[in-house]
Amino acid sequence: MLIKELRNYPDTPKVLLPTTNGPPAIISPEDEAFLKTFTWRWKKSYHCSYVVTSWRYEQRVHTIQLHRLVAQTPPNMLGHHINHNTADNRRDNLRNMLEFDHIKFHSWR
Repeated sequence: MLIKELRNYPDTPKVLLPTTNGPPAIISPEDEAFLKTFTWRWKKSYHCSYVVTSWRYEQRVHTIQLHRLVAQTPPNMLGHHINHNTADNRRDNLRNMLEFDHIKFHSWR
């Protein structure tokens, strides 16, 4: 069954990234050194929660989602978690999609 296969996707090495207000996020080992320099937290966004960090630049606070940083998602695209687990931010689990394709992908539910 497809759903059963996606639960454990991807079958790649993982490292746990601590967050300040919830369970740890899952990341790829090659991203660990860079990502641990930030403080991460969970933030509710519409229908689910994402791991985010914030920093001050030019008197404004900027927030970025972990999956967008890892996948290097351009501003005109959305990041998609292949296994639908927003805590799993390994490179093999992320895909950049146009908003139209993302909506189409989720419309089968």
